[in-house]
Amino acid sequence: MAIFFRATLVYAIVALLIVAHLQSIDRDFVVRSLALIMLFLKWLAGSFQWGVALPLAAVLTFGLSRAPARLPLLFIALVSCVLFQTAFYIVKSSIPLVVPFYADPWLADFDRWLHGGQDPWVLAHRILDWMPASLIATLYTTIWAFPALAFVFILVLIEADDLRFRRYVILYLFCWLGLGNVLAALGASVGPVFYYALLGDDRFADLHRALAVSGVAQTTVGALQENLWKNYIEGGLVVGSGISAFPSVHVGSTTLVALYVIERVPIAAPPAIAFVALIQILSVYTGYHYAVDGYVSIAAMVGAWALVSPGKRRQIWPLSRSVHKS
Repeated sequence: MAIFFRATLVYAIVALLIVAHLQSIDRDFVVRSLALIMLFLKWLAGSFQWGVALPLAAVLTFGLSRAPARLPLLFIALVSCVLFQTAFYIVKSSIPLVVPFYADPWLADFDRWLHGGQDPWVLAHRILDWMPASLIATLYTTIWAFPALAFVFILVLIEADDLRFRRYVILYLFCWLGLGNVLAALGASVGPVFYYALLGDDRFADLHRALAVSGVAQTTVGALQENLWKNYIEGGLVVGSGISAFPSVHVGSTTLVALYVIERVPIAAPPAIAFVALIQILSVYTGYHYAVDGYVSIAAMVGAWALVSPGKRRQIWPLSRSVHKS
C-alpha cells in the first residue's frame, strides 16, 4: 500500500506545483479543490450503491474474512484514491494550458480511414440502437466508476498475493498517469462531441443529432458534456473536469479491471472482455472518444500487463515485503 500512498503524495505535490506555475494557489483554488473532493466522494458513494464492486470482490476473493484486520489500510486506501483522483483532475484540467488541443483533425481522419471511410460513431449507434438512453448513461458513468476509480481500494480489500497487489498498483498508476496525463498531453484532443465547439467544423453535426434523437443528450452524459466544456472555457474544477479524448482512460481502466478479473477467475474472461468491448463502443457512441482512443488504451494496458506478467514479477518486486507492511 505504501507504493500507492507515496505515489499519490508525490502526484498531489506535482499537481499543486503545476497549478502554482500555470495559475495560482489562492483561496478560490482551495475552495474549488475541497468542493471537488466532496463531490468526488458523493460520486463514489453513488457508484458504490449499485453494488457492482462488492459482488465482484466476493467472487474474486478467497479471504474476505481478512477485511476487518485491514480496516486501517482500507481507510488509507480510500483517502489515497480520493487524493489521487483529485490530483488527476487538477493535472488533466491543466493540460490545455501546456499543450493546446491540436490532434482532433488527424484523429478524426485516421478514425474514418481505419473504419473503411465511415465514422465509427455511426457503427456504434447501429450496434446499440436498442439500448435505452438511461442505461447507456448508467453504464458509462455510474457502473463504470467504482471499480475503475477505487481499484486500489478493492485490491486492499481482497488481494492476498503481495506481488500481484504491487503489479496491479503499478498498472493502475500507468493507466491514469501514463495514459491519462502523458499520452493525453502528447495527443491533446477534445473528441467528436466537442469538435465543433473547438474548431467550428460541423463534420460531427449528425452525431449531435443522433445523441439528441436517442435521448442520450438529455441524460447525465449530456449534462456532463455541457459542464465539461463550460468548465474548460471558465477554467473551473469539478468532478470529471478536464477534456481529453486521446487516449481513453475510460477504456484503459476498464481493461485493467478486466485483466485482473481474468487473472483471478479465468472462467469470467468472456463477460470481462465483453464489458471492455461495451465501454469501448459506448465511448464512441457518446462522442467522448474516437475509436482509436480506445484501441490504443487497450493495446497499452495489455502490453503493460504483459511486461509485468507473473513470469517476470520475481525480477521486479522483492519478496521480503508484504501488503500489510508496505
